[in-house]
Amino acid sequence: MRSVYTNDYRLIGSAILVLILVALTITTLQSGPPRFIHTLDFIFHEAGHVLFMPFGYLIGLMGGTLGQLMVPTAFTLYFWRKKEYVSSFAMLWWIGENLIDISLYIQDAVYRTLPLWNENLLHDWHYILIEFGSLRHALTLGAAVRFVGASIMLIAVLGIVWQIWRSTGVVGRKT
Repeated sequence: MRSVYTNDYRLIGSAILVLILVALTITTLQSGPPRFIHTLDFIFHEAGHVLFMPFGYLIGLMGGTLGQLMVPTAFTLYFWRKKEYVSSFAMLWWIGENLIDISLYIQDAVYRTLPLWNENLLHDWHYILIEFGSLRHALTLGAAVRFVGASIMLIAVLGIVWQIWRSTGVVGRKT
């Protein structure tokens, strides 16, 4: 059986990646995404508004969340098609992290205490939920999105662990 890993360095790198993602998962679930990741998410969020703006005001507002999810989803699919499964699972983790970030924004729709980069802007999710008559469900929706995000992050880390285990040749070995 040909190993997924061409050398020990790739195996060690994947193991280090698991440790980093576990630490980032714990941090993200306890206190929200670290600033360096949130800043990256924010860039794609704002780009999503611009990208979806031509489709109308409401879709433009939703575009922030869509943009935030489209970029890591595109990378996840790209790496999966290239059979770079560890990279694909790392990008899947990023989708989960984005969902945690989004869940905080959804839950904030009721109270609007999170700082916006410009105080003259609307709170996307406040406006979106009002448009759908669902503002009263913001906390429940945010909790559900958080659960999905945390589940995806866990699945992604376990996927990398599976790839490491598979590369050792233990899977499929007859004892």
